Amino acid sequence: MLMPKLRAFLIHLGISLTVVGAVVAFVFFVWYPDFYFQVKGAGSVLRVLIGVDLVIGPALTLLVYKPNKPGLRFDLAAIAMLQLVALVYGTVALFSERPYFTVFAVDRFVVLARKDVDFSGINNDQLTDKPFAGPITVVATLPGDIDEYQRFLNSVIFENQPDLERRPEYWSPYAEQTEQVLARAGSIESLRANRSVAGKQLERLLQKIDKRDNQLGFLPLFSNKGDFVMIIDRDNGMPIDAIEVDTWIDADSSAQTLQAESLQDPTAPQL
Repeated sequence: MLMPKLRAFLIHLGISLTVVGAVVAFVFFVWYPDFYFQVKGAGSVLRVLIGVDLVIGPALTLLVYKPNKPGLRFDLAAIAMLQLVALVYGTVALFSERPYFTVFAVDRFVVLARKDVDFSGINNDQLTDKPFAGPITVVATLPGDIDEYQRFLNSVIFENQPDLERRPEYWSPYAEQTEQVLARAGSIESLRANRSVAGKQLERLLQKIDKRDNQLGFLPLFSNKGDFVMIIDRDNGMPIDAIEVDTWIDADSSAQTLQAESLQDPTAPQL
């Protein structure tokens, strides 16, 4: 009696592994590549999906399977339905929250899902040309015209409209505005000196990309899943990786300056 149970369990587990493995691979390499999986906190949803489809489903089959048992087909169908519900729920949740835009705004990076952005404000085709893997990277710039700048402030303060990072009418392709990013970036040396917890993460990153401290910079990366900094390449301003470390509290003088400057963009009109 044990062998048919075990065979049914292994067959069920193999099918589940194939399906869930394909979903997980797509999540890791296409929807949440590199550091985005940790930044967006996708692990909690993925754990539910894996727990139901790879653990509970096959375990229930092992429990209920008995050759020629009355109602066996119904039991197996109910288990499959449970797995399907978990798979659909997890996949839809991960898809809807996947990083669609990485936005640099004033002094920090923000990662947004597609649903976070009003696409009607996008007037540049380059800002909708999403790569197959990972998000579109853009720069949000405060209006240079004093009247437009005042209208923007009024819309945020009095009309409850989104702030700069969620206003695509103020976005530009990232490659065209990297000087803004580089001008705000802090030094890796200061990050090491004031955030010892970042040391090991930085060492692993430097070994992986074969660069030195002075070739990199950092900026805060906003996430509701923890405190992160975005590591950028000083040669081209492009994001390289993110590490989990807080740059906002008890920061060194350079980070404090960065924090103070975030209150007012130097390119914005003086009111």
